Amino acid sequence: AAAPPRGATKTPAPAARAAPAGAGAAESKHKSSSRSSSSASEDDFTLSTTMVELVTNFLVRISLFTSENKDVNIVNLTPRCIALLRRALALWPDANIKFIYFDKIIQMSEQTS
Repeated sequence: AAAPPRGATKTPAPAARAAPAGAGAAESKHKSSSRSSSSASEDDFTLSTTMVELVTNFLVRISLFTSENKDVNIVNLTPRCIALLRRALALWPDANIKFIYFDKIIQMSEQTS
């Protein structure tokens, strides 16, 4: 038996098999309807309270960390983190921010003074 051409497989993958005549239109309709339903379900997604707290507290920590750093590239992240924190608080005004991060920064600054 002759060897198949380079890069060819002996049996086509299920998606690569030829579809019966007229099935392409039905298949494309199915794909587009599944896309629209998945995008609709993505629009309905909301973060849990725990996730909101994680996001906002992460942004607070990063903002505080970047403001204290000596590296210029990291310091330049501070305005971006603050802008993201503002957007997050606009989306989730009831987010619970843990103020322990501020206490840690104050303690660190008192130790270095």
